Amino acid sequence: MAINAFANGEPEMKVKDATEIMEGVIQRIKENIPSEIATDIRLLEVSGLLQGLYSVGFLGVHEDASSTFSFCHDGRTPDKAFDIEERLLIHPCYWLGLNLSRNALKPEEAEQITDEYDIKVESATPEIRSSRIGRIVSQVNDIPLGRDGENEFENWCLDALSIIFASHLSNIERHPNGMAVQRRDIVARNRESSEFWKRIHRDYHARQVIFEVKNFAEPGPSEYRQVQSYLTGPYGKLGFLITRDSDENLRAGKDLDWVKEMHTAHNVLVIKFPAKYICKLLQKLRSPEKHDAVDHNMGALFDTYERNYLSIKSTRTSKR
Repeated sequence: MAINAFANGEPEMKVKDATEIMEGVIQRIKENIPSEIATDIRLLEVSGLLQGLYSVGFLGVHEDASSTFSFCHDGRTPDKAFDIEERLLIHPCYWLGLNLSRNALKPEEAEQITDEYDIKVESATPEIRSSRIGRIVSQVNDIPLGRDGENEFENWCLDALSIIFASHLSNIERHPNGMAVQRRDIVARNRESSEFWKRIHRDYHARQVIFEVKNFAEPGPSEYRQVQSYLTGPYGKLGFLITRDSDENLRAGKDLDWVKEMHTAHNVLVIKFPAKYICKLLQKLRSPEKHDAVDHNMGALFDTYERNYLSIKSTRTSKR
């Protein structure tokens, strides 16, 4: 997918041009690609994708000292970061397959290519994935609670949700209806690409999924009513309330009562979705073989709501 993005172009470019191409790859994650690949693309970001293409010999870097393009084929991530003005060259062996505009090298250009083969079957993707996840998880702890950090927290939530639901939700946007009276914080389209998200569309009719973001620990009646007011039309009967609470469990006399109130009086389900729980889901992605762990955990969370919370008698009296 990343390699094909360079098709029908020029084989030589600057890092800033390659960066734009990789940004387009991230934005156009296809709905039919495996979930582990979609997640890796989100985690690697532009820099990780370029480093990966360099490490397998697809891209070479121009060395000013020797006036040559140097290609590496050892599968290891380069130690240095790319400078936006550095020159890159796609290896000539890819030119024909990608239909690049130059189909032959001049003799003097061929002499400017240096291939370094130090074959080692090793992937740097797990290390990059683990480092990226660790950075996101630690970032949220530095975001102040309340109004001072609400903008930064919303951006953090957008990044985190884009990663953990990379293959399940598409077109994730922040404030997609920013000028409307009822401004939804984060909205994404349900692709129904897994058992859990098919369940959400089948049982709760949620084609567009809402994540309301509150940068404080304990939501109250106004926050639950706000989410409930958004749940009409394509938004179905389900909404997520992201908070800075300590865990995802509902507490009797507080969260539980309002979840029951919304379900009994309005037939909607509001899921408390703390940042700490989002971090827990991110941690599940450290190992590529656990790419479906997020889906399993989300399914278990909903089972808890449907089997336990919604059957517990509320301490409040429902008002119709």
